[in-house]
Amino acid sequence: MASFVAYYLDFTGPCLNVQTACSSSLAAICKACDDLLLGHCDLAVAGGMSITFPLKNGYLYKPGMIYSKDGHCKAFSNEASGIVSGNGGGAYRDWE
Repeated sequence: MASFVAYYLDFTGPCLNVQTACSSSLAAICKACDDLLLGHCDLAVAGGMSITFPLKNGYLYKPGMIYSKDGHCKAFSNEASGIVSGNGGGAYRDWE
Protein backbone atom coordinates (compact mmCIF):
# COMPACT_ATOMS: atom_id res chain seq x y z
CA MET A 1 0.00 0.00 0.00
CA ALA A 2 2.80 2.44 0.80
CA SER A 3 4.33 2.00 -2.66
CA PHE A 4 0.97 2.53 -4.35
CA VAL A 5 0.29 5.74 -2.41
CA ALA A 6 3.82 7.05 -3.03
CA TYR A 7 3.53 6.35 -6.76
CA TYR A 8 -0.01 7.73 -7.05
CA LEU A 9 0.91 10.99 -5.28
CA ASP A 10 4.27 11.24 -7.12
CA PHE A 11 6.32 11.18 -3.91
CA THR A 12 10.08 10.71 -4.02
CA GLY A 13 12.41 9.22 -1.45
CA PRO A 14 12.12 6.00 0.53
CA CYS A 15 8.84 4.40 1.53
CA LEU A 16 8.11 1.14 3.32
CA ASN A 17 5.35 -1.13 4.54
CA VAL A 18 5.22 -2.00 8.23
CA GLN A 19 3.71 -5.26 9.45
CA THR A 20 4.05 -6.12 13.12
CA ALA A 21 0.75 -7.97 13.69
CA CYS A 22 -1.33 -6.05 16.25
CA SER A 23 0.95 -3.01 16.46
CA SER A 24 1.42 -2.19 12.75
CA SER A 25 -0.15 1.28 12.84
CA LEU A 26 1.65 2.24 16.03
CA ALA A 27 4.98 0.94 14.68
CA ALA A 28 4.52 2.98 11.47
CA ILE A 29 3.77 6.14 13.47
CA CYS A 30 6.74 5.47 15.79
CA LYS A 31 9.06 5.05 12.79
CA ALA A 32 7.78 8.30 11.27
CA CYS A 33 8.29 10.18 14.55
CA ASP A 34 11.79 8.75 15.02
CA ASP A 35 12.84 9.83 11.52
CA LEU A 36 11.45 13.32 12.11
CA LEU A 37 13.21 13.65 15.47
CA LEU A 38 16.51 12.35 14.07
CA GLY A 39 16.36 14.77 11.17
CA HIS A 40 16.15 12.05 8.51
CA CYS A 41 13.20 13.88 6.94
CA ASP A 42 11.21 17.10 7.20
CA LEU A 43 7.79 15.56 6.61
CA ALA A 44 6.45 12.03 7.14
CA VAL A 45 3.14 10.29 6.47
CA ALA A 46 2.05 7.20 8.41
CA GLY A 47 -1.24 5.33 8.27
CA GLY A 48 -2.95 2.09 9.10
CA MET A 49 -5.74 -0.15 7.90
CA SER A 50 -7.70 -3.23 8.83
CA ILE A 51 -8.90 -5.70 6.21
CA THR A 52 -10.95 -8.84 6.78
CA PHE A 53 -11.25 -10.99 3.66
CA PRO A 54 -12.83 -13.40 3.28
CA LEU A 55 -15.26 -12.52 6.05
CA LYS A 56 -15.67 -15.37 8.51
CA ASN A 57 -18.82 -15.59 10.60
CA GLY A 58 -19.07 -17.06 14.06
CA TYR A 59 -16.75 -17.39 17.00
CA LEU A 60 -15.54 -20.67 18.44
CA TYR A 61 -13.89 -20.57 21.87
CA LYS A 62 -11.66 -23.52 22.76
CA PRO A 63 -10.40 -23.97 26.35
CA GLY A 64 -6.65 -23.62 26.66
CA MET A 65 -6.32 -21.62 23.45
CA ILE A 66 -5.57 -17.88 23.12
CA TYR A 67 -9.06 -16.69 22.13
CA SER A 68 -11.30 -14.84 24.59
CA LYS A 69 -14.05 -16.78 26.38
CA ASP A 70 -16.72 -14.15 25.64
CA GLY A 71 -15.41 -12.87 22.27
CA HIS A 72 -14.26 -9.53 23.71
CA CYS A 73 -10.74 -8.18 24.06
CA LYS A 74 -10.19 -6.55 27.46
CA ALA A 75 -6.58 -5.42 27.28
CA PHE A 76 -4.94 -4.63 30.65
CA SER A 77 -8.07 -5.75 32.54
CA ASN A 78 -8.29 -8.34 35.31
CA GLU A 79 -11.32 -9.71 33.41
CA ALA A 80 -9.30 -10.36 30.23
CA SER A 81 -9.42 -13.95 29.03
CA GLY A 82 -7.73 -13.82 25.64
CA ILE A 83 -7.63 -12.18 22.23
CA VAL A 84 -10.10 -11.74 19.37
CA SER A 85 -9.35 -12.13 15.66
CA GLY A 86 -8.48 -9.14 13.54
CA ASN A 87 -6.41 -7.89 10.66
CA GLY A 88 -4.26 -4.81 10.44
CA GLY A 89 -1.57 -3.07 8.53
CA GLY A 90 0.47 0.08 8.65
CA ALA A 91 2.14 2.36 6.13
CA TYR A 92 5.00 4.82 6.54
CA ARG A 93 6.31 7.51 4.21
CA ASP A 94 8.98 10.19 4.70
CA TRP A 95 10.49 12.97 2.61
CA GLU A 96 14.11 13.96 2.68
